[in-house]
Amino acid sequence: MGDKQMRFLILALITLLSAPALAQDGAPIPDWYQEHVEFLTRDGGRWIADNSEYMSEQETASAYVVVFSPSFGGASMTGDLFGIDDGENTVIFWEFRSFWDPVAGEAIMSQFGWGGAYGSGRTWADGEMAYRTDQIFSGPGQPSRREGHLFSIIDDNTHDTTAYTINQDGSQTPSRTYRWVREV
Repeated sequence: MGDKQMRFLILALITLLSAPALAQDGAPIPDWYQEHVEFLTRDGGRWIADNSEYMSEQETASAYVVVFSPSFGGASMTGDLFGIDDGENTVIFWEFRSFWDPVAGEAIMSQFGWGGAYGSGRTWADGEMAYRTDQIFSGPGQPSRREGHLFSIIDDNTHDTTAYTINQDGSQTPSRTYRWVREV
């Protein structure tokens, strides 16, 4: 064996021996997550929320619409959020991807928005009729911030979301609550 081959073999062995052990199987997708995806994507996955309470010169949308679509057989979903301004759809403000991470054993919600804005974090069940997110948001030249959402199912065609800031001490400061109604 030549010198080059010996160095390659030693490097390959060091890499192999220093690699972390991999789990045998990825964590299975839990029922609550598949039910969450099914709830949001059912009947076309189109939801509308009144925004009249928050309208201003900077925020002219009278309503917001989010459309969720299942992907990969319900193992994940994508979504787009846009506004309604003077009866017309606005541009998309946020794109979403929610998926089950089998390595971490948790659901992840990632969001992509204007100017390179990005948010990502975990989603979990909070009882039988609620879900929560805990995400870190940032964008180019912007400080990071931690935000959460409480998603509460009201009935088969209605859910509420409350957004809140998660402060450094872990306390939560609520900001907005929207009631979303399924459009079928």
